Amino acid sequence: MSVQTQSVYDLLDALPANSALLLYEVSWAEYEDLLELLPDNPRFRLSYD
Repeated sequence: MSVQTQSVYDLLDALPANSALLLYEVSWAEYEDLLELLPDNPRFRLSYD
């Protein structure tokens, strides 16, 4: 399934509760950018592997 959105926020708002979003081939710099973009909200948890 493909999803086209205008922003990360649109994608996150469309996710059902208790779901996970896996992003592949994300650099450390891109990960840090995502951390800055996301609000301080307990609904979101990011990790880098």
